[in-house]
Amino acid sequence: MQGLRKPHIVMLAGGSGIRQIHLQLTRNAKITRVVPVSDDGGSSKSIREHFHVLPVGDIRNALMTAAIACPHGRAAVRLFNWRLPAQAPQRDLVRQMQSMHEGEHSLVKKLQPAIRQAVKTYLAAFLRLSRGMSLQGGCIGNFILVGALKLHGDINTAIAELGRTMLVDDSVWPVSVEHDLRLAATLGNGSHVIGQAKVTAIDRHLITNKIIKLTYLRSQKIPVVNPKVVEAIADADLIVYGPGSFFTSILPHVMVEGIVPAIAARHCRKVFIGNLVEGNECFGYHLDELLRYFIKTATLHAGGKLQRDGLLTDVIGNQCPAERSCTQSYLQPGRGLRRLANNGVGINLQDYEDPWHAGVHDAKLIGEELWSMLGLGKSSMQHAEMS
Repeated sequence: MQGLRKPHIVMLAGGSGIRQIHLQLTRNAKITRVVPVSDDGGSSKSIREHFHVLPVGDIRNALMTAAIACPHGRAAVRLFNWRLPAQAPQRDLVRQMQSMHEGEHSLVKKLQPAIRQAVKTYLAAFLRLSRGMSLQGGCIGNFILVGALKLHGDINTAIAELGRTMLVDDSVWPVSVEHDLRLAATLGNGSHVIGQAKVTAIDRHLITNKIIKLTYLRSQKIPVVNPKVVEAIADADLIVYGPGSFFTSILPHVMVEGIVPAIAARHCRKVFIGNLVEGNECFGYHLDELLRYFIKTATLHAGGKLQRDGLLTDVIGNQCPAERSCTQSYLQPGRGLRRLANNGVGINLQDYEDPWHAGVHDAKLIGEELWSMLGLGKSSMQHAEMS
């Protein structure tokens, strides 16, 4: 594909579920990852509470997925994904951080010079501002991102500068730049769960714990979409939702003011990739029910008016063979997909599971499906991989 404009694929999902699909496509397409900003568990919680910034864990994950294919990328990924021990004394962790900031740590020494200097600069900014914050179990990449955010003044510039330094071709943007977003879920028993970490940890074995409603906290104003996300969508040749945790990784995107109109205004195919297994969040749901909830939520945030193809043109769902249906709680397609098909939505159902890893998508197969939706055909993807 040398000399040609690469097709631009915008993928809305956080977490690790989409990583292998991103890697499958990145050689032949420009990828923009849009990630949610409501994580409040683990080190993200400590960072949010201490710095009053948006969570950076999903940003780091997506940025490192893009960086792994870049020159000198592997060394950067190893450092950014490195976690400090969860039980070590604070003074030992500070000492380890200082060795990284001074460039003496073995992981920092392996970095390309420009990346090493950026890391040292951003860690210095982080260390100046992190006094009193527990470093136990913290991820170095998250600390670097926070240092960059504080030094540059905004998250978009911080991401852009890190991406430029690491020679990353793909883009990563938070769906909103607002720092105080928290999710609130209403369960079937009428109870409420506050915070993404608690939503993902609900007891899936209690049918009354089925999630029936998801909102941002009522005390907060509706978050506004990141302008960088609007720019990316306006240039997209394909928009992809998922795969990933439905209620915490996919749905929150369309709950942000301004994103649904931007998606509706872009004339391209828009595909929802269903998960293979239910997971805690989607216990009791079928894929068709999740899609109905997705469309209803997006329509609500579009002011109640949304053309059929404005949000969704295609669905990729797993059709689990009968012999595997009892080994895991696979997400079933549901009969409602016929209604979507009758309304013109393309329904693609087959066995999309990686034959080597139960419950994981076959990234090559999904990549070929997405490539064909660009109108280029699977053979052109294979040709691009060889060129």
